Amino acid sequence: MNARIRILLIEDNKNTCSYISALLDKNGYTTTTALTGREGLSLAASLCPNLILLDLGLPDMDGFQVLEQLRGWSHVPPPATRNRKRWPHWIWGPTTISPSPSIRTS
Repeated sequence: MNARIRILLIEDNKNTCSYISALLDKNGYTTTTALTGREGLSLAASLCPNLILLDLGLPDMDGFQVLEQLRGWSHVPPPATRNRKRWPHWIWGPTTISPSPSIRTS
């Protein structure tokens, strides 16, 4: 059903990364993870994901720096940002994704 939708998750917390990735995979999305901003930028360039979930607090660079660089060359609309208070902060991608009942967003 959602197998063709590729999601790149840029998140430095391994537990959070595993949890979100498992939920997305369980619901049929193809998920790739990056633990740093630089790794995320590299994967975004090579994989051309349909949607990017971006943590703003990364160890090597600020999430807004990642966002700024992505906007310079990526055809993916602004990525979804993840902050510590609420995930996802907002989602915008080229494909409409309806939340699954097993994925809570509030």
